[in-house]
Amino acid sequence: ERYPALDRQALRTIVRDAQAEQAAVAEGTATKAYRKLFQHLKRLHDQQLLADATMGAPSVRGEDLEDPAL
Repeated sequence: ERYPALDRQALRTIVRDAQAEQAAVAEGTATKAYRKLFQHLKRLHDQQLLADATMGAPSVRGEDLEDPAL
């Protein structure tokens, strides 16, 4: 498992809330649930990078996580 600290239930709840808000809000509006989802995913990503660095594993290279709503 790539993210062993992942709380799947919490992630599913955040995704469901973001999807519900997305359906209810006009396009281009960053909603509370959307921001919460982004922050949760970014925190998981940062924790994994720290764990990889601590263990001496090569870090995942790719685009930095940036909130597209900002």
